Amino acid sequence: MLDIREARIGSWARSMGVGVLCIIFLAARAAGQFTAGTILGTVSDPSRAVVAGATITATNLDTGFARAVKTDDVGSYTMTNMPLGKYRVRAEAPGFKAAESGPFELVVDQKLRSDFLLEVGSASEVVEVKGVGSTMLQAEQADINQIVQEREIRQLPLNGRDFFSLLIISNGIQDTSNDQGGATTNVTFSVNGMRPEANSVTLDGIEMSSIRESDVDLRPNLDAIAEFKVLTSAYSAEYGHTAGGVISIQSKSGTNAFHGGWYHFLRNDALNAANFFRNPVDPEKAPLKQNQFGGTLGGPIKKNKTFFFADYQGYRLSKINEAFAKVPEVPFRSGDFSSLLPNLKIWDPDTGGTQVFQDPSRASPGNPTGLNIIPSSRWNSFGRALLDATALPNLPNDYPLGNYFIRQPHRLTQNEAGLRVDHTFSEKTSVFVRYRWNDGRTNTADPLARPDGPMPGIGLEVGNDDRGIVQGGTHRDRNNNMVV
Repeated sequence: MLDIREARIGSWARSMGVGVLCIIFLAARAAGQFTAGTILGTVSDPSRAVVAGATITATNLDTGFARAVKTDDVGSYTMTNMPLGKYRVRAEAPGFKAAESGPFELVVDQKLRSDFLLEVGSASEVVEVKGVGSTMLQAEQADINQIVQEREIRQLPLNGRDFFSLLIISNGIQDTSNDQGGATTNVTFSVNGMRPEANSVTLDGIEMSSIRESDVDLRPNLDAIAEFKVLTSAYSAEYGHTAGGVISIQSKSGTNAFHGGWYHFLRNDALNAANFFRNPVDPEKAPLKQNQFGGTLGGPIKKNKTFFFADYQGYRLSKINEAFAKVPEVPFRSGDFSSLLPNLKIWDPDTGGTQVFQDPSRASPGNPTGLNIIPSSRWNSFGRALLDATALPNLPNDYPLGNYFIRQPHRLTQNEAGLRVDHTFSEKTSVFVRYRWNDGRTNTADPLARPDGPMPGIGLEVGNDDRGIVQGGTHRDRNNNMVV
């Protein structure tokens, strides 16, 4: 995956063009995971004897893609690296009736078995095989995994529409977003007790996690995902570099029919109930304006050959973060720590810690000798500036949750989009190109800054611009070897 920061349009356009040419003219042996599926099975006759040389044809009902193989000497067949989707499989052999199974859904990294028992008769007669693909039980694979398909992705409620939230429905996965253990990754889940940095996330077979911290920045939005697979243990050698879990995501692609949609999700403070722990300074509800909107469009460029799928999502958030904090009391800001006596004394480091700070000129009836008061001549100018910039208490100093209630303005603007194009040259050769773009801007004011101070905390804007281009495909040579 190519990740370009602050790239110009011309740069990524040239990169896409070069990538397409590389797909067409170059081929490299597969070195990673490819998110496809496998259809396999055995063909036998009524006496349970195997049928060698039978023709098996699998047809994708969405794109028209078809692949045919013949059974071997023991009546078995295997179709590897099949594009995901809805299939119908047909078995034919001389002297037998044709048999069909399906339709069934081939999901990411699945080995789906479709066995046939051919009946003697004319090839023009067709026998329909029932029950194939009706279960997600995977007897051909030893790994422990869970597959989340488009139905679950679309129907389960998700606040924020982050598909990573669906991971917690899998066994052995724990949400770590609220942990205080110092994790440095934005992949906030742990698999079987491993650190979040130990997880691997792939999209269309390409590693999305950064090498240093396992961050996943170019994650697709919910409507651009066809399905994903969560492997938690006992996975095969191709995932051997991972100590945690493996999340294998398959992006959506176009079909022979045009399809699309749009959405707009709104959250507003007018729709929210009042917080039970309401603001003691201002009991009104905190302002909140959140809008999440977007759409998708997919379909054929050339039927049965070339397809596209495009998606966009925008996110706008404006709110006030509220919390309690403890800020220096007003006397402390002038160096007067008399209120801490007699339990706590402020020792003068210039005396080797043998004498307490004292300023007799600021003595009071309660503190006649001026103990625990730092003279103004001993103040550091930089430290003084920091104190002057810090907000004053707006609650009593003995308030149990803190003497300051924070109201922090927070604004977030995000835009993300993606385009995928798939092309099938033949049943042996297919390619795809996928481009994703993500742009975000966050503006958050300093929560403790004084609006009337020397640093009023107007807010620091942090932005990111991520772009990625992925090219891939499969080719089966004359010896039936797969090149990815």
